[in-house]
Amino acid sequence: MVNKVRRSQPAREIVLVEDGSYAAVALGNHCRRLHWPVKLVSRLRLDARRYDLPGPRPQGKRGPTPQKGLRQPSLATRLQDAQTRWHELAIPWYGGQEKKIEVVTDVSLWYRAREEPLPIRWVLIRCPDGPLKPQALFCTDTSVTARQIVLWLIARWGIGVTFESARLPGL
Repeated sequence: MVNKVRRSQPAREIVLVEDGSYAAVALGNHCRRLHWPVKLVSRLRLDARRYDLPGPRPQGKRGPTPQKGLRQPSLATRLQDAQTRWHELAIPWYGGQEKKIEVVTDVSLWYRAREEPLPIRWVLIRCPDGPLKPQALFCTDTSVTARQIVLWLIARWGIGVTFESARLPGL
């Protein structure tokens, strides 16, 4: 589907916002490798294996170039860590209101065995006063801001609710 949409709109920016079932390293790598890359935004598991970017190869060391650096603490660990520096964001919410959330973001390599590491911008979200459970998101374009990633996901929620309410009962 991604290939067909990209072929029909070769120069247009495409942002594919999906639920967590599409959070896959292989799909993210495919979206990044297209001639005109597609930005993939989705939920990220709190236990996803994220790594630092690889450092330079040590002088005189033989063998393949490292694909990833040291493993980073899980997002679940960062959520509980008192040292985590949260930043407050005011985002447009349902009913024209603003909602205050706290986020922390960074760039990492997401890695799964037998897959090329995927550079991602991840965003960890918590809502101090409310209805949202802590969650993590990612985007395959590492230059995108945390705010934009959250806004893309919120826009998808509205579409999902619209489609769900338009379904006929019993189908």
